[in-house]
Amino acid sequence: MRLVEQKKLALDGDVNAKLISWKVPANGFDKSHPVTLRGLLSMTAGIGVPGFLGYGVDAPLPNLTQILYGVPPANSPPVTVITQPGSAYAYSGGSYEIAEALMVDTAQAQFPDLMERLVLKPAGVSNSTFAQPLPSSARARP
Repeated sequence: MRLVEQKKLALDGDVNAKLISWKVPANGFDKSHPVTLRGLLSMTAGIGVPGFLGYGVDAPLPNLTQILYGVPPANSPPVTVITQPGSAYAYSGGSYEIAEALMVDTAQAQFPDLMERLVLKPAGVSNSTFAQPLPSSARARP
């Protein structure tokens, strides 16, 4: 929402207009209603992949594009539109992966750095991170 406030993103624009590293694959479900940031955030974008299994501490981690395409080392299927955007609510972790790609592509910054600058620091949070894998200095914390 900080990027919306800064007018770098729009809630109701087609996300594919701003995505650079990956595009939401067109498949007919999105023909009359594009995938929007509002839909992604409200879980009404019609995006599949409801959740993710996670990865072991020492397992290879996929990058965001591998997760979106569903290719190894990702352990989830590709993120796609599975129903007409705006037609129903359905929880979707895939929606948040697209939102992450949209933020990263728009801000041209790594996600952990972006979240530090836009969320954690303004909130006065100094003992948290979005870095993956978790830095060893943070692993020892209770």
